[in-house]
Amino acid sequence: MQDKTEEEVKGVQVKSVARVFGLRRSLSEPARNFHSSTSPYPFCMPSRKRTTFTPRKSKKAKRKHVGGDPTAPTDEEWLKMTEFGSFIVRDEEQVEHTFKKGDTATVLPHGAKVGEALDLYDYWIAKIRGVRVRGTDDVWVRVQWYWSGEEVHGVVNAFDANKCGRYERIFSDHFDYVSTTAFDEVIPMRRLIEGEIEQPFIPRNTFYTRYTFEYLARNVQPKPGIDSCMCNTPYAPDDPSPASVMHFCPRLSCRRFFHASCAPRDRRVGAASRANRLLMASTDSDEAVALSGQGEPPKKKPKLGSSGGRGRGRGRGRGRGADMQRDLDGNGSNDDSHDSQELRLKALPEDLVLVAQQPIVRGAAFVAGGVSGNISAVVRARRLVSAALAGVEVPAKWKDLLGCTIENAVVELNELGDSSDEEGEGERPTVNVRKLLCPHCGGAI
Repeated sequence: MQDKTEEEVKGVQVKSVARVFGLRRSLSEPARNFHSSTSPYPFCMPSRKRTTFTPRKSKKAKRKHVGGDPTAPTDEEWLKMTEFGSFIVRDEEQVEHTFKKGDTATVLPHGAKVGEALDLYDYWIAKIRGVRVRGTDDVWVRVQWYWSGEEVHGVVNAFDANKCGRYERIFSDHFDYVSTTAFDEVIPMRRLIEGEIEQPFIPRNTFYTRYTFEYLARNVQPKPGIDSCMCNTPYAPDDPSPASVMHFCPRLSCRRFFHASCAPRDRRVGAASRANRLLMASTDSDEAVALSGQGEPPKKKPKLGSSGGRGRGRGRGRGRGADMQRDLDGNGSNDDSHDSQELRLKALPEDLVLVAQQPIVRGAAFVAGGVSGNISAVVRARRLVSAALAGVEVPAKWKDLLGCTIENAVVELNELGDSSDEEGEGERPTVNVRKLLCPHCGGAI
Protein backbone atom coordinates (compact mmCIF):
# COMPACT_ATOMS: atom_id res chain seq x y z
CA MET A 1 0.00 0.00 0.00
CA GLN A 2 1.32 3.46 -0.88
CA ASP A 3 1.36 6.41 1.49
CA LYS A 4 -0.81 9.38 0.59
CA THR A 5 0.56 12.89 0.12
CA GLU A 6 -0.07 15.70 2.56
CA GLU A 7 -2.54 17.32 0.14
CA GLU A 8 -4.61 14.10 -0.03
CA VAL A 9 -5.14 13.99 3.72
CA LYS A 10 -5.85 17.71 4.06
CA GLY A 11 -9.15 18.33 5.75
CA VAL A 12 -9.51 14.79 7.15
CA GLN A 13 -10.33 14.74 10.86
CA VAL A 14 -7.36 13.50 12.84
CA LYS A 15 -8.18 10.49 15.01
CA SER A 16 -5.58 8.34 16.68
CA VAL A 17 -4.10 6.53 19.60
CA ALA A 18 -3.56 8.48 22.79
CA ARG A 19 -0.12 7.84 24.23
CA VAL A 20 0.01 4.86 26.57
CA PHE A 21 2.49 4.83 29.43
CA GLY A 22 3.73 1.85 31.40
CA LEU A 23 2.30 -1.38 29.93
CA ARG A 24 3.59 -4.78 30.87
CA ARG A 25 6.80 -3.88 29.17
CA SER A 26 8.26 -0.78 30.75
CA LEU A 27 11.12 1.37 29.57
CA SER A 28 13.04 1.57 32.81
CA GLU A 29 16.04 2.02 30.55
CA PRO A 30 16.04 3.92 27.27
CA ALA A 31 15.72 1.89 24.10
CA ARG A 32 19.17 0.87 22.95
CA ASN A 33 21.20 -1.41 20.75
CA PHE A 34 19.78 0.00 17.51
CA HIS A 35 20.61 -1.34 14.07
CA SER A 36 21.03 1.29 11.37
CA SER A 37 18.78 1.50 8.33
CA THR A 38 18.65 3.94 5.47
CA SER A 39 15.17 3.49 3.97
CA PRO A 40 13.40 6.89 3.81
CA TYR A 41 9.71 7.24 4.62
CA PRO A 42 7.33 9.84 3.13
CA PHE A 43 4.44 11.49 4.93
CA CYS A 44 2.08 9.38 7.04
CA MET A 45 -1.64 8.86 6.76
CA PRO A 46 -4.34 10.19 9.10
CA SER A 47 -4.09 8.08 12.20
CA ARG A 48 -6.31 5.37 13.58
CA LYS A 49 -9.93 5.87 14.56
CA ARG A 50 -9.62 5.41 18.31
CA THR A 51 -9.74 8.70 20.18
CA THR A 52 -9.90 12.23 18.85
CA PHE A 53 -7.17 14.75 19.60
CA THR A 54 -8.60 18.27 19.30
CA PRO A 55 -6.10 21.06 20.08
CA ARG A 56 -7.54 24.14 21.77
CA LYS A 57 -8.06 27.11 19.52
CA SER A 58 -5.52 29.82 19.85
CA LYS A 59 -4.62 33.00 18.08
CA LYS A 60 -1.19 31.52 17.47
CA ALA A 61 -0.99 28.85 14.82
CA LYS A 62 0.03 25.48 16.20
CA ARG A 63 1.73 22.65 14.38
CA LYS A 64 -0.71 19.95 13.42
CA HIS A 65 0.30 16.50 14.68
CA VAL A 66 -0.61 13.59 12.50
CA GLY A 67 -0.78 11.34 15.55
CA GLY A 68 -3.06 11.85 18.54
CA ASP A 69 -0.18 12.23 21.02
CA PRO A 70 0.78 15.92 21.23
CA THR A 71 4.37 14.91 21.94
CA ALA A 72 4.58 12.77 18.79
CA PRO A 73 6.84 14.04 16.04
CA THR A 74 5.43 15.94 13.11
CA ASP A 75 6.09 14.76 9.56
CA GLU A 76 8.89 17.29 9.25
CA GLU A 77 10.48 16.22 12.51
CA TRP A 78 10.22 12.53 11.61
CA LEU A 79 12.21 13.04 8.41
CA LYS A 80 15.00 14.71 10.38
CA MET A 81 15.17 12.08 13.15
CA THR A 82 17.87 9.42 13.27
CA GLU A 83 16.71 6.18 11.69
CA PHE A 84 17.27 2.67 13.04
CA GLY A 85 16.22 -0.84 12.15
CA SER A 86 14.98 -2.04 15.55
CA PHE A 87 14.49 -1.19 19.20
CA ILE A 88 14.67 -3.16 22.44
CA VAL A 89 12.53 -2.89 25.56
CA ARG A 90 12.81 -4.75 28.84
CA ASP A 91 9.89 -6.26 30.68
CA GLU A 92 9.36 -6.28 34.44
CA GLU A 93 11.65 -9.31 34.71
CA GLN A 94 14.34 -7.41 32.79
CA VAL A 95 14.00 -9.73 29.82
CA GLU A 96 14.85 -7.99 26.56
CA HIS A 97 12.38 -7.98 23.69
CA THR A 98 13.42 -6.87 20.22
CA PHE A 99 11.08 -5.19 17.75
CA LYS A 100 12.29 -4.85 14.16
CA LYS A 101 11.08 -2.93 11.17
CA GLY A 102 8.66 -5.22 9.33
CA ASP A 103 7.48 -6.99 12.50
CA THR A 104 3.81 -7.17 13.45
CA ALA A 105 3.22 -6.32 17.11
CA THR A 106 0.49 -5.91 19.70
CA VAL A 107 -0.09 -2.43 21.12
CA LEU A 108 -1.89 -1.71 24.38
CA PRO A 109 -5.32 -0.26 23.51
CA HIS A 110 -6.44 3.16 24.70
CA GLY A 111 -8.07 3.09 28.11
CA ALA A 112 -6.40 -0.12 29.27
CA LYS A 113 -4.72 0.17 32.64
CA VAL A 114 -1.23 -1.00 33.45
CA GLY A 115 -1.36 -4.55 34.82
CA GLU A 116 -4.91 -5.10 33.63
CA ALA A 117 -5.53 -8.62 32.30
CA LEU A 118 -6.43 -8.52 28.62
CA ASP A 119 -7.30 -11.25 26.16
CA LEU A 120 -4.89 -11.35 23.25
CA TYR A 121 -7.58 -10.36 20.74
CA ASP A 122 -8.28 -7.15 22.72
CA TYR A 123 -4.90 -5.66 21.78
CA TRP A 124 -4.43 -3.33 18.85
CA ILE A 125 -2.27 -4.72 16.06
CA ALA A 126 0.27 -2.74 14.05
CA LYS A 127 2.99 -3.40 11.49
CA ILE A 128 6.25 -1.60 12.23
CA ARG A 129 7.26 0.54 9.24
CA GLY A 130 10.01 2.67 10.73
CA VAL A 131 11.98 3.31 13.90
CA ARG A 132 13.55 6.70 14.67
CA VAL A 133 14.93 8.48 17.70
CA ARG A 134 14.51 12.14 18.63
CA GLY A 135 17.43 13.39 20.61
CA THR A 136 19.25 10.63 22.49
CA ASP A 137 16.55 8.31 23.82
CA ASP A 138 13.08 9.47 22.69
CA VAL A 139 12.21 6.55 20.40
CA TRP A 140 9.20 6.60 18.10
CA VAL A 141 7.76 4.01 15.75
CA ARG A 142 5.91 4.61 12.52
CA VAL A 143 3.19 1.95 12.23
CA GLN A 144 0.61 0.75 9.73
CA TRP A 145 -2.54 -0.34 11.51
CA TYR A 146 -4.59 -3.51 11.28
CA TRP A 147 -8.23 -2.70 11.99
CA SER A 148 -10.85 -4.93 13.55
CA GLY A 149 -14.10 -5.71 11.77
CA GLU A 150 -16.01 -3.40 14.12
CA GLU A 151 -13.67 -0.51 13.35
CA VAL A 152 -14.06 -0.96 9.60
CA HIS A 153 -17.84 -1.15 10.02
CA GLY A 154 -17.67 2.20 11.82
CA VAL A 155 -16.34 3.73 8.59
CA VAL A 156 -17.98 1.48 5.97
CA ASN A 157 -21.49 0.76 7.18
CA ALA A 158 -22.05 -1.95 4.54
CA PHE A 159 -19.16 -4.02 5.91
CA ASP A 160 -20.57 -6.83 8.06
CA ALA A 161 -18.38 -7.11 11.15
CA ASN A 162 -20.31 -10.21 12.27
CA LYS A 163 -18.62 -12.15 9.47
CA CYS A 164 -15.19 -11.41 10.92
CA GLY A 165 -13.49 -13.56 13.56
CA ARG A 166 -12.32 -12.14 16.85
CA TYR A 167 -8.69 -12.72 15.85
CA GLU A 168 -9.25 -11.34 12.36
CA ARG A 169 -7.77 -7.99 11.36
CA ILE A 170 -8.07 -5.93 8.20
CA PHE A 171 -4.82 -4.44 6.88
CA SER A 172 -5.33 -0.72 6.34
CA ASP A 173 -3.43 2.08 4.59
CA HIS A 174 -3.63 4.04 7.82
CA PHE A 175 -0.31 5.11 9.36
CA ASP A 176 0.58 6.66 12.70
CA TYR A 177 3.42 7.50 15.10
CA VAL A 178 3.45 5.50 18.34
CA SER A 179 5.82 5.67 21.30
CA THR A 180 7.81 2.52 22.07
CA THR A 181 6.26 2.56 25.55
CA ALA A 182 3.02 1.24 24.05
CA PHE A 183 4.43 -1.95 22.48
CA ASP A 184 3.72 -5.34 23.98
CA GLU A 185 5.10 -8.20 21.86
CA VAL A 186 5.87 -9.41 18.34
CA ILE A 187 3.24 -11.75 16.91
CA PRO A 188 2.72 -13.73 13.69
CA MET A 189 0.07 -12.54 11.25
CA ARG A 190 -1.31 -15.25 8.96
CA ARG A 191 -3.10 -14.77 5.64
CA LEU A 192 -6.42 -16.42 4.82
CA ILE A 193 -6.71 -16.65 1.03
CA GLU A 194 -10.03 -17.67 -0.49
CA GLY A 195 -9.75 -20.70 -2.78
CA GLU A 196 -6.04 -21.28 -2.12
CA ILE A 197 -5.53 -25.05 -2.09
CA GLU A 198 -2.15 -24.65 -0.39
CA GLN A 199 -3.64 -22.50 2.38
CA PRO A 200 -1.42 -22.90 5.48
CA PHE A 201 -3.16 -24.06 8.63
CA ILE A 202 -4.31 -21.22 10.89
CA PRO A 203 -5.00 -22.09 14.55
CA ARG A 204 -8.00 -20.44 16.18
CA ASN A 205 -6.00 -18.36 18.66
CA THR A 206 -3.77 -16.78 15.98
CA PHE A 207 -4.22 -13.40 14.31
CA TYR A 208 -4.98 -13.54 10.61
CA THR A 209 -6.02 -11.24 7.77
CA ARG A 210 -7.88 -11.67 4.46
CA TYR A 211 -8.95 -8.11 3.53
CA THR A 212 -7.27 -4.77 2.92
CA PHE A 213 -8.87 -1.42 3.71
CA GLU A 214 -8.36 1.93 2.01
CA TYR A 215 -9.38 4.53 4.58
CA LEU A 216 -9.96 7.56 2.36
CA ALA A 217 -11.65 5.56 -0.41
CA ARG A 218 -13.74 3.59 2.12
CA ASN A 219 -12.85 0.50 0.12
CA VAL A 220 -12.45 -3.10 1.31
CA GLN A 221 -10.71 -5.60 -0.99
CA PRO A 222 -11.37 -8.25 -2.06
CA LYS A 223 -15.09 -7.65 -1.88
CA PRO A 224 -16.39 -9.91 0.92
CA GLY A 225 -18.04 -13.05 -0.44
CA ILE A 226 -17.21 -12.43 -4.10
CA ASP A 227 -14.92 -15.46 -4.40
CA SER A 228 -16.89 -17.74 -2.13
CA CYS A 229 -20.28 -19.44 -2.10
CA MET A 230 -22.93 -18.78 -4.76
CA CYS A 231 -24.92 -16.90 -2.09
CA ASN A 232 -22.10 -14.30 -1.98
CA THR A 233 -22.15 -14.43 1.82
CA PRO A 234 -18.59 -14.33 3.18
CA TYR A 235 -17.14 -16.99 5.43
CA ALA A 236 -17.89 -16.35 9.12
CA PRO A 237 -15.03 -18.07 10.99
CA ASP A 238 -16.64 -17.76 14.43
CA ASP A 239 -20.20 -18.83 13.55
CA PRO A 240 -20.58 -22.20 15.32
CA SER A 241 -23.73 -23.38 13.56
CA PRO A 242 -23.27 -26.52 11.40
CA ALA A 243 -25.17 -24.81 8.56
CA SER A 244 -22.42 -22.17 8.32
CA VAL A 245 -19.73 -24.81 7.78
CA MET A 246 -18.27 -24.53 4.29
CA HIS A 247 -17.29 -27.41 1.97
CA PHE A 248 -14.66 -26.96 -0.74
CA CYS A 249 -14.61 -28.35 -4.27
CA PRO A 250 -10.93 -28.73 -5.25
CA ARG A 251 -11.48 -29.45 -8.94
CA LEU A 252 -9.58 -27.12 -11.24
CA SER A 253 -12.67 -25.44 -12.75
CA CYS A 254 -14.32 -25.00 -9.33
CA ARG A 255 -11.98 -24.34 -6.39
CA ARG A 256 -14.64 -22.66 -4.35
CA PHE A 257 -16.16 -23.02 -0.88
CA PHE A 258 -19.90 -23.53 -0.48
CA HIS A 259 -22.00 -23.23 2.67
CA ALA A 260 -23.48 -26.49 3.90
CA SER A 261 -26.88 -24.81 3.76
CA CYS A 262 -26.42 -23.90 0.07
CA ALA A 263 -25.00 -27.08 -1.48
CA PRO A 264 -27.27 -29.97 -2.53
CA ARG A 265 -27.26 -33.22 -0.57
CA ASP A 266 -25.45 -36.29 -1.83
CA ARG A 267 -28.22 -38.90 -1.95
CA ARG A 268 -26.04 -41.77 -3.12
CA VAL A 269 -25.78 -44.64 -0.68
CA GLY A 270 -22.68 -46.39 0.55
CA ALA A 271 -20.02 -44.98 2.86
CA ALA A 272 -17.24 -46.64 0.88
CA SER A 273 -18.55 -45.10 -2.33
CA ARG A 274 -18.57 -41.57 -0.90
CA ALA A 275 -15.11 -41.90 0.66
CA ASN A 276 -13.67 -43.06 -2.64
CA ARG A 277 -15.49 -40.37 -4.62
CA LEU A 278 -14.00 -37.74 -2.29
CA LEU A 279 -10.58 -39.32 -2.79
CA MET A 280 -11.07 -39.32 -6.56
CA ALA A 281 -11.68 -35.56 -6.66
CA SER A 282 -8.47 -34.36 -8.30
CA THR A 283 -6.95 -31.13 -7.04
CA ASP A 284 -5.00 -30.47 -10.24
CA SER A 285 -7.54 -31.12 -13.00
CA ASP A 286 -11.20 -31.79 -13.67
CA GLU A 287 -10.49 -35.46 -14.31
CA ALA A 288 -11.04 -37.94 -11.48
CA VAL A 289 -8.15 -39.86 -9.97
CA ALA A 290 -8.35 -43.46 -11.23
CA LEU A 291 -8.84 -45.89 -8.37
CA SER A 292 -10.54 -48.75 -10.17
CA GLY A 293 -10.26 -47.92 -13.83
CA GLN A 294 -13.30 -45.64 -13.70
CA GLY A 295 -13.76 -41.92 -13.30
CA GLU A 296 -16.28 -39.97 -11.26
CA PRO A 297 -19.69 -41.73 -11.29
CA PRO A 298 -22.48 -40.11 -13.32
CA LYS A 299 -24.11 -37.09 -11.71
CA LYS A 300 -27.52 -38.80 -12.03
CA LYS A 301 -28.12 -42.39 -11.01
CA PRO A 302 -29.28 -44.42 -14.05
CA LYS A 303 -32.87 -45.59 -13.96
CA LEU A 304 -33.00 -49.36 -13.72
CA GLY A 305 -35.35 -51.18 -16.08
CA SER A 306 -35.73 -48.23 -18.48
CA SER A 307 -35.48 -48.43 -22.26
CA GLY A 308 -32.21 -48.19 -24.05
CA GLY A 309 -30.78 -51.56 -23.07
CA ARG A 310 -30.30 -50.81 -19.34
CA GLY A 311 -31.30 -52.84 -16.32
CA ARG A 312 -33.46 -55.86 -17.10
CA GLY A 313 -34.12 -54.85 -20.74
CA ARG A 314 -33.15 -56.92 -23.69
CA GLY A 315 -29.94 -56.87 -25.64
CA ARG A 316 -26.30 -56.24 -24.86
CA GLY A 317 -27.06 -53.84 -22.01
CA ARG A 318 -28.54 -56.52 -19.74
CA GLY A 319 -27.32 -56.02 -16.16
CA ARG A 320 -25.24 -52.90 -16.89
CA GLY A 321 -27.35 -50.67 -14.65
CA ALA A 322 -26.87 -52.98 -11.70
CA ASP A 323 -23.14 -53.05 -12.31
CA MET A 324 -23.05 -49.24 -12.32
CA GLN A 325 -25.04 -49.12 -9.09
CA ARG A 326 -22.60 -51.54 -7.46
CA ASP A 327 -19.78 -49.23 -8.57
CA LEU A 328 -21.56 -46.30 -6.93
CA ASP A 329 -21.80 -48.29 -3.73
CA GLY A 330 -18.13 -49.21 -3.86
CA ASN A 331 -18.77 -52.90 -4.58
CA GLY A 332 -18.38 -53.02 -8.34
CA SER A 333 -15.51 -54.62 -10.21
CA ASN A 334 -15.19 -54.75 -13.96
CA ASP A 335 -11.52 -55.29 -14.78
CA ASP A 336 -8.32 -56.80 -13.43
CA SER A 337 -6.88 -53.43 -12.52
CA HIS A 338 -9.64 -52.85 -9.95
CA ASP A 339 -8.39 -55.49 -7.51
CA SER A 340 -4.80 -54.43 -8.06
CA GLN A 341 -5.48 -50.78 -7.30
CA GLU A 342 -7.73 -51.60 -4.35
CA LEU A 343 -4.95 -53.72 -2.88
CA ARG A 344 -2.47 -50.91 -3.52
CA LEU A 345 -4.78 -48.47 -1.72
CA LYS A 346 -5.01 -50.80 1.27
CA ALA A 347 -1.22 -51.09 1.29
CA LEU A 348 -0.85 -47.33 1.88
CA PRO A 349 -0.63 -45.84 5.39
CA GLU A 350 -4.09 -46.00 6.90
CA ASP A 351 -4.02 -42.45 8.26
CA LEU A 352 -2.89 -41.09 4.90
CA VAL A 353 -5.87 -42.65 3.14
CA LEU A 354 -8.15 -41.48 5.96
CA VAL A 355 -7.07 -37.86 5.48
CA ALA A 356 -7.31 -38.13 1.69
CA GLN A 357 -10.91 -39.36 2.00
CA GLN A 358 -12.02 -36.41 4.16
CA PRO A 359 -14.29 -33.69 2.81
CA ILE A 360 -12.50 -30.34 2.69
CA VAL A 361 -14.23 -28.33 5.39
CA ARG A 362 -13.85 -25.13 7.39
CA GLY A 363 -16.00 -23.48 10.04
CA ALA A 364 -16.26 -22.84 13.76
CA ALA A 365 -18.13 -26.12 14.30
CA PHE A 366 -15.00 -27.87 13.01
CA VAL A 367 -12.98 -26.84 16.06
CA ALA A 368 -9.87 -28.91 15.32
CA GLY A 369 -9.73 -27.42 11.82
CA GLY A 370 -8.81 -23.99 13.11
CA VAL A 371 -9.77 -20.97 11.02
CA SER A 372 -8.56 -22.28 7.66
CA GLY A 373 -9.92 -25.82 7.90
CA ASN A 374 -8.24 -28.94 6.54
CA ILE A 375 -7.84 -27.83 2.92
CA SER A 376 -4.06 -28.06 2.55
CA ALA A 377 -3.78 -31.31 4.51
CA VAL A 378 -6.46 -33.08 2.42
CA VAL A 379 -5.10 -31.74 -0.86
CA ARG A 380 -1.59 -32.92 -0.05
CA ALA A 381 -2.84 -36.30 1.16
CA ARG A 382 -4.79 -36.84 -2.07
CA ARG A 383 -1.75 -35.94 -4.13
CA LEU A 384 0.37 -38.43 -2.18
CA VAL A 385 -2.23 -41.17 -2.65
CA SER A 386 -2.56 -40.40 -6.35
CA ALA A 387 1.22 -40.55 -6.78
CA ALA A 388 1.39 -43.82 -4.81
CA LEU A 389 -1.24 -45.41 -7.04
CA ALA A 390 0.91 -44.39 -10.00
CA GLY A 391 3.88 -46.22 -8.48
CA VAL A 392 5.60 -43.45 -6.51
CA GLU A 393 6.72 -44.46 -3.03
CA VAL A 394 5.10 -42.63 -0.11
CA PRO A 395 7.73 -40.60 1.81
CA ALA A 396 8.62 -42.01 5.22
CA LYS A 397 7.82 -38.65 6.86
CA TRP A 398 4.61 -38.00 4.93
CA LYS A 399 2.88 -36.64 8.03
CA ASP A 400 5.29 -33.70 8.06
CA LEU A 401 4.08 -32.76 4.57
CA LEU A 402 0.46 -32.25 5.63
CA GLY A 403 1.06 -28.96 7.42
CA CYS A 404 -1.01 -29.95 10.44
CA THR A 405 -1.77 -32.98 12.60
CA ILE A 406 -4.06 -35.87 11.68
CA GLU A 407 -6.51 -34.61 14.31
CA ASN A 408 -6.63 -31.20 12.59
CA ALA A 409 -7.45 -32.87 9.26
CA VAL A 410 -10.12 -35.40 10.21
CA VAL A 411 -13.52 -33.70 10.23
CA GLU A 412 -15.59 -33.83 13.39
CA LEU A 413 -18.24 -31.18 13.91
CA ASN A 414 -19.35 -29.93 17.31
CA GLU A 415 -22.86 -28.96 18.25
CA LEU A 416 -23.88 -25.32 18.40
CA GLY A 417 -21.90 -23.54 21.10
CA ASP A 418 -18.63 -21.80 21.87
CA SER A 419 -16.06 -22.80 19.27
CA SER A 420 -13.01 -21.64 21.18
CA ASP A 421 -10.23 -24.08 21.81
CA GLU A 422 -9.13 -22.94 25.23
CA GLU A 423 -7.51 -25.51 27.44
CA GLY A 424 -9.68 -27.06 30.10
CA GLU A 425 -12.74 -27.02 27.91
CA GLY A 426 -14.88 -30.11 28.22
CA GLU A 427 -15.85 -32.35 25.36
CA ARG A 428 -18.87 -31.25 23.34
CA PRO A 429 -21.39 -33.47 21.55
CA THR A 430 -20.72 -33.93 17.87
CA VAL A 431 -22.98 -33.87 14.83
CA ASN A 432 -22.69 -35.68 11.52
CA VAL A 433 -20.91 -34.03 8.62
CA ARG A 434 -23.33 -33.31 5.80
CA LYS A 435 -22.81 -35.31 2.62
CA LEU A 436 -22.91 -32.71 -0.14
CA LEU A 437 -22.37 -32.24 -3.85
CA CYS A 438 -20.68 -29.34 -5.58
CA PRO A 439 -23.38 -27.07 -7.04
CA HIS A 440 -21.11 -26.40 -10.01
CA CYS A 441 -19.70 -29.75 -11.14
CA GLY A 442 -21.85 -32.22 -9.15
CA GLY A 443 -18.87 -33.95 -7.57
CA ALA A 444 -18.73 -35.07 -3.95
CA ILE A 445 -17.56 -32.42 -1.50
